Amino acid sequence: MAIIKNAVSSELVLVVVDGTTASGANRYKNHYLKNLKPMALDQDVFDTGTALLTLQTKPTYAVQRRDLYTLAQDA
Repeated sequence: MAIIKNAVSSELVLVVVDGTTASGANRYKNHYLKNLKPMALDQDVFDTGTALLTLQTKPTYAVQRRDLYTLAQDA
């Protein structure tokens, strides 16, 4: 049987460098923006994330998108 994938939700994660650990490695902090439309284009999500990161004083590490899906068997 085939599996059907249904989009449930998406979130934008802005990752910034938040200092260093005792060993000198970077410490990261995530800022979550939930309730994105699952069908939002990746380019639009990236552009929004980079625009929001210009408001941060901490160095940018990454712009991430996390998608959640349900899986079901096709009847």
